[in-house]
Amino acid sequence: MALLFSAIALSWAGRRGFGWYLRRRAERDTRPMREHADQLARDNQRLSDQALRDGLTGVANRRHFNDRLEEVARQRERVPLAVSLLIIDVDEFKRYNDHFGHVAGDDCLRAVASAMQAAVAAPHLFARYGGEEFVVLMSGADAGVAFALAQQLRQRIAELNHPHVPSAQHGLITVSIGIATQAAAAVNMSDLIARADDTMYRANHDRGGRRYRWWRVPWRALAASRSRRKYPGAPSQR
Repeated sequence: MALLFSAIALSWAGRRGFGWYLRRRAERDTRPMREHADQLARDNQRLSDQALRDGLTGVANRRHFNDRLEEVARQRERVPLAVSLLIIDVDEFKRYNDHFGHVAGDDCLRAVASAMQAAVAAPHLFARYGGEEFVVLMSGADAGVAFALAQQLRQRIAELNHPHVPSAQHGLITVSIGIATQAAAAVNMSDLIARADDTMYRANHDRGGRRYRWWRVPWRALAASRSRRKYPGAPSQR
């Protein structure tokens, strides 16, 4: 009987030891596959992040901005929120490039982008819109908040004290900022871009020293015009 129990115990121990060996063997065989999958996931995440970043300045790019704009539009269909958009243009940048060269121009854009990015906090998005233009998308921000941020951005650029061509208006790099705000209603976001772009253009051509303009639509005017997708009033200077 004792021999029988010993044989059973040895048999059980052997099966247990063999099972442990098989598990270890399986882990060893599949480890390279797991490591490869983990590396692939990291590479995909890195490529995804790079696809949403501007290659020159490192800030969010136009694609990231467009994605966020669509996201904000969907959010506003569910929860009405005010939304503001700033479009920022580096003044007379072509003259800067022509005078100092494109390498210096790239360095200038990086410095400008870095200075403004530091002033924009989440959940707002700062992005390069194209060329020497940048944007700030501000969900849940009214005209007062947007105007205050525009002032901060201009101050950040002034603090750079970055030389421009000698014949430039101020002798230093400056920016023109167009501001557009829509009240809490689900409307066509392309109109917001058009209005901000228009006010930026007007600010850019304002030689009186005021380098920002803003435009907004009151709630009642928006509610009355939602069916025809038009916006009453004209851009105002402030």
